[in-house]
Amino acid sequence: MTRLCDELLQGAIDLHQHAAPSVFERVTDDIGLALESRQRGMRAVLLKAHEHDTTGRAALVRRQVPGIETFGGIVLNHSVGGLNPQAVDGCIKLGGRMVWMPTLSARHHIGSSVAVTSARRCAPRSMLPIARRRSRRRSPACRSSTPTARSCPGVREILELIAAADICFSTGHLSLPEIRVLVKEARSIGVRKRPSRPTGRFSRRTSSP
Repeated sequence: MTRLCDELLQGAIDLHQHAAPSVFERVTDDIGLALESRQRGMRAVLLKAHEHDTTGRAALVRRQVPGIETFGGIVLNHSVGGLNPQAVDGCIKLGGRMVWMPTLSARHHIGSSVAVTSARRCAPRSMLPIARRRSRRRSPACRSSTPTARSCPGVREILELIAAADICFSTGHLSLPEIRVLVKEARSIGVRKRPSRPTGRFSRRTSSP
């Protein structure tokens, strides 16, 4: 099995890797992740953090760990201003390769009992009441809990930036109905790269809380 896994990793690109520093406990840090991935023969890794833009971290890793490409991106949670086109624009100009819609700040994620249980196990306790309070507030620029170009003016600009840069777009921890609407809009705007991920615990519910 180990041999088979090693063979499958040859030349692979991992688009979803969490490493320290993080408010969550991680198995390794950015440097350790890049070193192990290079040892396994991988071509590249993309750093994801729920808390901030990782393009700067990725740039430092590339200098320290040659022989493998390391990229960054941005998750549009409250910590970066939410659905913030300026943050996306900055990330792209710094070399970002992925933009994720909200994860920990998504109304659907916060309202999920599974998410709350997971957060209690992994996150500092002080994050939980803040997340719940913010989940009850809607962004002043967003008139709906569903982040679409029509309900949230910043969403269209974000999708246009992603399309123009031809980078990857992820739906984060939105609900399935939100994902369906948003992916349709993204396609119409010209977004070509949307890596798929299992519709697991954060997208399983049929409606957004």
